[in-house]
Amino acid sequence: MGGLSVRVLIPDAAALGAHHAFAFDLDLNGSTGLLLAPLGRTTRVQLTSPWPSPSFIGSFLPHERTVRPEGFRTAWSVLNLNRNYPQRWRTAEGQRPSVDGSTFGVRLLVPVD
Repeated sequence: MGGLSVRVLIPDAAALGAHHAFAFDLDLNGSTGLLLAPLGRTTRVQLTSPWPSPSFIGSFLPHERTVRPEGFRTAWSVLNLNRNYPQRWRTAEGQRPSVDGSTFGVRLLVPVD
């Protein structure tokens, strides 16, 4: 399974407790959906798309959603208490806890006439 990741350098131990916000635009072509893993203490995601027929999938459903013929807008908020792995972990190189069971997102459906 592929993914998009970015290494974020934390300058010192004091910065670990600070609030870090991330935002970016992502253009997807040829994809059938998007899955996200809630790795933050609180993971907040807002998603807007011109796709008219989304299906919200995964372990967490959005707390806000608007679906119209011209597209959809949705938002999730997931707390670290709602998943089965710790906020921080240290493992051997290349290993990580299984986060696949806590993913959430949207499948882009093609409606049948």
